[in-house]
Amino acid sequence: MANAGGDLAAGTLIWPRVFVESAVEGDLVSKWQGLAMELPDVDEGAADWDQISTPMMLKTVGRLEEPVAAEVVVQIFAGETLVEEQRLPLTVLAANEWMFRAEYLDALAAFVLPNSKAIVPVLQRARELLGERTGSRSTEGYQGGDERVHQLAEAVYDALSEQKIDYSNPPASFAGYGQKIRSPRTILSEKVGTCLDTSVLYAACLAQVGLEPVIFVVQNHAFSGYLASALQVSQDTVVSDKAELVELFAKERVHPVETTTLCTGVNYLNFNAARECDKKYWSHQLAEMQGMVVVRTCWQSGIMPPPVLSDQLTNEVEGEITQSSAQSSAPDGVDGILDEAWEPGLRAGRRPPPRVRSWLASLLDLSRNNRLLDIK
Repeated sequence: MANAGGDLAAGTLIWPRVFVESAVEGDLVSKWQGLAMELPDVDEGAADWDQISTPMMLKTVGRLEEPVAAEVVVQIFAGETLVEEQRLPLTVLAANEWMFRAEYLDALAAFVLPNSKAIVPVLQRARELLGERTGSRSTEGYQGGDERVHQLAEAVYDALSEQKIDYSNPPASFAGYGQKIRSPRTILSEKVGTCLDTSVLYAACLAQVGLEPVIFVVQNHAFSGYLASALQVSQDTVVSDKAELVELFAKERVHPVETTTLCTGVNYLNFNAARECDKKYWSHQLAEMQGMVVVRTCWQSGIMPPPVLSDQLTNEVEGEITQSSAQSSAPDGVDGILDEAWEPGLRAGRRPPPRVRSWLASLLDLSRNNRLLDIK
């Protein structure tokens, strides 16, 4: 913070506070308060705070069923006196809603829920199919070689196709603003799913059998796939360079799989056909390719799904609930909420993604370009 109040203001103890305000009952994020420091002389630079941290309060955010209008509030205090305040508009999406914008493709990884208990029967059936076809029920990921990788992916695909999921067209908002994404529990209980629903479901199952899932987003459509080797996991959360995508496909380092074709009826195709039908996006429809989301890299960068409730009782907003009651009351896309405040990435010792850190820092721009304090 630059001193805009002259020599008389120098030495004044100031401290900041950042929080989100809305009409929702309960805090959406944890409030952040910076340490007090002296306002420097006019010519001695600025007082700066970094490491601004406002973890999500999943007990509140995890149960939002519709978008909520909110404001990011940035306040500066001198002692106990509020001397300046700025408010920035913010829209908080429903817990199961994904915003369809190029800069948010990586957020799809948060909807891949490999620890959802709803997929346990699917994985059990996949192991049965592997045992019948190969004599081994093992889901060892890449340890079994290239042929085994494809066998695992096929067994998961076939186990999901046996669930008799009906394909549902996405709402019109998919091509514009965003789309709500169903959780594995909802897809498998209601037996219905869109292209995004089936993509994140297939990706979750692939991750649980030891493969590295990816999700492709193209114009008005999405489908899943897997990397040929765990050693080929990209350092980028999203690969959007078309030349790189063409090279990955041509060298068989990535294997796309159409997931709407595991649905029942006229949409159904077997696994080998599902691997073939999206090749057009690497040839005459390449211009429609938006990007490839590398799920594990997204998780490692801090874009993680909320933790799943354990079977034990957990204190919640409305008292103690079990996993089953949490799943019945939470909106689609949230299989359970465990922690009161959850900060993506920091739990695993990692920092949030760069665009998130940049956004947090911009909330408290205390330079001469964004004067919050003007002590006369």
